[in-house]
Amino acid sequence: MSRGSGDEDAYDHRYPDDDGLRITTLEALFEFHASSHGPDDGATTGPCIDIERPHRLAFFTLILVADGVGVHEIDFEPHEYRPGSLLITSMTQVQRFVINDDTRGHLIQFTEPFLLRNLGRLDANLIDVLYNYELRSPIADATADNHLAGAINELADELAGPDRADREEMLHLLLKRVILAAGRLVDRIGAAPRADTNLGWSALFFEFRQLVEEGYWRSRSAQSYALRLGVSYKHLNGVCKATVGRSAKTYIDDAVILEAKRRLAIDDTPVSRLASDLGFDEPGNFTKFFTKRVGSTPTQFRETLVSGVPDQALRGVTTGSIRHKRHYAAFAKAGPRPISGTRVHARVR
Repeated sequence: MSRGSGDEDAYDHRYPDDDGLRITTLEALFEFHASSHGPDDGATTGPCIDIERPHRLAFFTLILVADGVGVHEIDFEPHEYRPGSLLITSMTQVQRFVINDDTRGHLIQFTEPFLLRNLGRLDANLIDVLYNYELRSPIADATADNHLAGAINELADELAGPDRADREEMLHLLLKRVILAAGRLVDRIGAAPRADTNLGWSALFFEFRQLVEEGYWRSRSAQSYALRLGVSYKHLNGVCKATVGRSAKTYIDDAVILEAKRRLAIDDTPVSRLASDLGFDEPGNFTKFFTKRVGSTPTQFRETLVSGVPDQALRGVTTGSIRHKRHYAAFAKAGPRPISGTRVHARVR
């Protein structure tokens, strides 16, 4: 596991590092952000993205807040946090920060290749459950839980320590402990699945979800997915309503809208090209589809993000000294530095 301290070792919102696992403190992230910038005119010491602009993750994250209150946006939904909050973000999701200098905590990132290299099938199932953002809230309250904080501290200690022959195996075991503690937490305190379903229905829904993820651009017909699954449309609809509280058709349309929002947020793909990528024959049909469900055209939605200023609702729930209209420099280009000193290696309290 590399443990350098230059820009080349900073966190990348696309890749934590070559080894696939990294942990840093939120205060180190924000400090790096501040030190990598020039005056308030927006000058930076290197390539940057705006931290208040959405960016898409290619890894899994866990954020445990120790101090401070504020808001973190995941897939365009603001989530208020406070001391003890646990924020869970999956790969492919889009997030953005509102910088609050008073916030303290830990940020863990790990990639799918790291999991495939180190975890067994049972461990992969744990990830499927914990990071199923359609069934679980992305935020939970860990105020009364000391197991998760202790597990994160042990993982941080191992990452900060010297390289050993058994280091990756130890990191695997410690990360598994973190994931188990987080999973028990969300199950125990009510961040569990939003609907109670039997195992057969859950399995069918997960298969349906996978088909939608793989083929939403080919078809938005619920009947066609039911046919591929070998069940009736009525049964599929009932499973979806029981599992996520939406009809199968609404679930499919919501998946298309979410992907459209993500693409509009993270790149400059012309709307006409995006419409084609999402399976629409004509850009005008896509615009009507998007506007009906979002309340603004795709272009208008993108423009609200380009402004770089979060919604007033986000400002209203955030206290403390908040930096805004600034940028990530190498931190978002390459990411948070791994824990390597006492300043970064703060304990979770």
